Order: sequence, then C-alpha cells, then structure tokens
Amino acid sequence: MSEAPLAGTLVIDCSRMAPGAVLARTLIDLGACLIKVEDPRGGDPMRAAPPLRGGVGVGFCVYYRGAESLRLDLRKPEGLAHLRTLLSRADVFIESFRPGTLAKWGLDLDAIERDNPKLVSCSLPAVADDDRGVAHDLNLTGLTGLLGQLPGALLTQGGGEDIPRVLIADVLTGTLAASSILAALVGRHATGKGRRLSQSLLSAPLPLLTWPWADQAAGGGGLLDNALAGRVPCYRCYRCGDGQLISVGCLEPKFWIGFCQAVGRPDLAATGLDLGERG
Repeated sequence: MSEAPLAGTLVIDCSRMAPGAVLARTLIDLGACLIKVEDPRGGDPMRAAPPLRGGVGVGFCVYYRGAESLRLDLRKPEGLAHLRTLLSRADVFIESFRPGTLAKWGLDLDAIERDNPKLVSCSLPAVADDDRGVAHDLNLTGLTGLLGQLPGALLTQGGGEDIPRVLIADVLTGTLAASSILAALVGRHATGKGRRLSQSLLSAPLPLLTWPWADQAAGGGGLLDNALAGRVPCYRCYRCGDGQLISVGCLEPKFWIGFCQAVGRPDLAATGLDLGERG
C-alpha cells in the first residue's frame, strides 16, 4: 500500500466544534498526524454533545479518531509556551477563536511564522477576520440565503419552522478549508514558504448559491426552477406505501424509460419532463 499523501505532516488543531472537526477528519484521513489542543476546563464542547459513549460525544469520537489530544491552558504563559514549541515544528496550524483572541493572550503569529516560515496557518472565523461576531450553522445558512433554497426533504420540524437536518455551513467550512490547506502545502513545495489562510463560516455556503443567483439574475424559469426543483416526474421524491421517501433522478430519457419499465408503468415513458399537475 502506498504512503498516505500527508504522511509526516504535523497538524496542530486549536479549533472547536464541527467546522474544525470536519477539517481535522479530512487531514487525518489523508495521513496527517494531528494534535488536538484543548482547554483543560472541559475541552472541545463536542466532547459533551449527546449521545455519549464512554462519557464522550459520539460526534467527537468519529471526527477525531486517530488524533492525539493535549490539554493546554492558553490563557497562561506556560500553556502558550508549549503551543509555541509545537508550532515551531508544525506544518499546519488550525484555530477558530474570535479574531484577535490569540493576540490578546500573547500569541504572536508573525513571530511564529518568522521562526517557522513553512507553517501553513488557517483560521475559521464565523464572519470575517476583522469581525468578532459569532454565529451557529442555522444563523449562517439563513444569512446567506441558503435556507430558502432547501427543499422540505432536507428539513426537519424543530418546534417552529423547518430547519436543516445537517450542519451545512459547518461541513462546507471544514471542507473548503481543507482544500485551501492542501493547495498551500502544494505551493510550499515550490516556494519553501507557508501561507496564512482564512475560511469564514459565512462564506462557506456561497458556492452552493452560485448557480441559483445566476439563474435568478437571468430571470429564472430555467432548469433550477423546473426539473431540478422536483417539478417533473423524472426528478423528484415520492412517498412510498410504507411512508418512506424514494428519490428518482432520471433526467435523461433512456433512464426514465428504464425506470418506468422496471416499475411496470411503460405507459408513463413519455411523461418524464411534463410540468404541472400532469407531471
């Protein structure tokens, strides 16, 4: 078996919650050695998120499987000194504190980068590097407009209006940050220098909205508003007799015809792209 792409890469992770966890899992799966730095006063809140197994949240367990754990109080000089030592030999540094927090505690990232110019650092702010605002996934999917694009099948009733079943902004933040870090590591081979990166949670959902925004600017009524909106028989979800949903994605005529034959309704073969009640 060939060596993992990030074998020998040391990652120091000071992030908290799902965005950093998704990023950490991606880098670990690619072979990186990841040290998870946590506050001694309870650690990452994901540790306590139910359900628990062995006293630890299952989400934390699955994301940080294979990681090392280190408790450091970064508000104390000895904790910061230990972190500086780690960063002096690290390849990647991840953090999700409010902008300015590490500097307030006494961590000078400029000095660390002078000592270790190959370091790739990545911050995960909620809004931006110059904005100390905080937000959860639901706030961010609403602010970007993504919430209004989600179909009911992706939503769950939460006592009021429907909300997403999955942490879209959080997962996208971790995924996009991983992509940026990998690109920076590739660039480092050419330049010998690291890079300082930032991936905000607010901007993470925007790639999902690129086509919808372009469609709306062009007047709408195209593929996104019709076929891909579940308004045609060949591309939608159906409620089955047992109450469960089945998804049918057969936009191409040959696939729709095959589906109709498989369910014993060849008479519907010509109706795949019909709109409205007939569809």
